[in-house]
Amino acid sequence: MRVFDFHTHIYPDAIAPRAIANVTQSGILHAQNEGTLAGLLREMETAHISGALNLPLALSPDSERGVNAWAAQLHADERPIYSLGSVHPATPDPEARLRWIQSRGLPGIKLHSEFQKFRPSDPRMFPIYAACEKLGLFILFHSGKDLIFQGEPQSNPVDFIPIVEHFPKLKIVLAHMGGIDTFSTVAPPNFHQNPNVFFDLAYVMPYASGAQLAERIRMLGVQQVLFGTDSPWISLKDHLQSFLKTPLTQSEFDAILWDNAQRLLCLNSPNMT
Repeated sequence: MRVFDFHTHIYPDAIAPRAIANVTQSGILHAQNEGTLAGLLREMETAHISGALNLPLALSPDSERGVNAWAAQLHADERPIYSLGSVHPATPDPEARLRWIQSRGLPGIKLHSEFQKFRPSDPRMFPIYAACEKLGLFILFHSGKDLIFQGEPQSNPVDFIPIVEHFPKLKIVLAHMGGIDTFSTVAPPNFHQNPNVFFDLAYVMPYASGAQLAERIRMLGVQQVLFGTDSPWISLKDHLQSFLKTPLTQSEFDAILWDNAQRLLCLNSPNMT
């Protein structure tokens, strides 16, 4: 059985200790590996995961160039690791930056409403969405509560409705099945079975029973769900083993664990099995 992890975070070796410390200082999240490429590969081997997608984040316009150059190199290397790029909401010329990202073969970008301080439905974000739609890049959004941030989250499933309406050809992925804090609520009706709206399973397993998860997956559409963990903040092996207890059919597991990622990423790394 092939497994692709669509939601992981790694950092260059030189900054990984600081990045891990910044996230874990509250004591809410705990790292399961050192947050480096070597740490992720080691966990993937233990969990029998064939490939993974790295989700970098530009925390300022000035950081974009370095973040995306590292992501492009990681994506291009012959390893079972793919990567997205990222832009910051305040970047002065998003289409130029996104064209560079596309030119390096990166398939999309990561945006995080809490770290980057924006609401997904804010029209000021629309130039980024329009450029991604034009260039064929997908966007993976953080969605719902982030455990290390206090207060109401900046994004919930309803905040993505204007994006779907204004940019019907744009593919988007909502992390955490739309939000671990809103898992028990009904997703907006126009998301059901929408071929351009995907959901990943990152950090979801501790918040849902197997029956709840199977029901939500089938409501949204099995073809729209992607397996993901949120490494290093959760154990790859434990997350995968918990998911495999969900009452789904083998064909449903195959779609979520590999086939849907294959459609979005055209998986072809020679080192993936």
